[in-house]
Amino acid sequence: MSTSLVTVLLIVFAAVALFTVVMGIVLTVVVKTDDPSRGAKRRIQVLYSVAALVGLAFAALAAYAFPTIYVNSTEVPGLLAALAPLIAGILFVDIAAIGESFWPRPKGQKRGAYLTRRPALANAGAITQIATVVWATLLVVSLVLFGFIAVKGGEASGRSIAYVSTDPSVSGKSGPFPGWPYGIPMLVLAGVLIVFAVAVLHVIARRPAVSGTTPQSDAQLRRISATNLLKGTQASLAASLAGVLLIAGQSSANAGYWWGTPCMAMSLMVVVAGIIVLVWPSR
Repeated sequence: MSTSLVTVLLIVFAAVALFTVVMGIVLTVVVKTDDPSRGAKRRIQVLYSVAALVGLAFAALAAYAFPTIYVNSTEVPGLLAALAPLIAGILFVDIAAIGESFWPRPKGQKRGAYLTRRPALANAGAITQIATVVWATLLVVSLVLFGFIAVKGGEASGRSIAYVSTDPSVSGKSGPFPGWPYGIPMLVLAGVLIVFAVAVLHVIARRPAVSGTTPQSDAQLRRISATNLLKGTQASLAASLAGVLLIAGQSSANAGYWWGTPCMAMSLMVVVAGIIVLVWPSR
């Protein structure tokens, strides 16, 4: 699997996500209702659609400029391109945090609320929770493993992998490879993304209840928000993981390692799974 193929897949990923976001905004604006629950759902749709558009816009700009124009703008070549999916995810979560923090409070002279025990974190859909945990775990494990595998020393220290050879007189390196120069910054940003997402889940759990809704409807609204939040978070982690597996797979396959091709195949599977989770309807 070549880099161009994954680029096409990522473009399809972005196109599907963009179409979903635009249709969500259109339907939100067109559908009018006096039902407070449906009105809140419209607000949630608009908020996370805007957040997704910001993240996608940055990702599109980064995909165009970071691997080309700014490839050597850091001491580690291509580092900005490696960090781009995580930065896009952080932007998405930041926009969501702003919207959730300014959730409208009940209005009117007579106000009431049900006494309902809420969890510390809003409960998202099971699929998005599982996907977020799986991608985060695989990303951490992959970066740590590749960090130890990468060749140390030399001009490209930590950015290449040694060739497989039974002849001691034959030596060489294959790169780029996601060793510690890429892995450490990615681990830091992945940690920031996860911490921010958890913080927003707490904000969602503690935001004011929507006036005129039952505890069941209010819990459903919080679940929709949390699910949308984790959809964007898992997409960012999935894109980062797919990129890491692709680059590591290509370099290791060129160096003669048997696990290079499975790595590239897994990269494709992660992209497909991330798309499925992203477009899976929230209930």
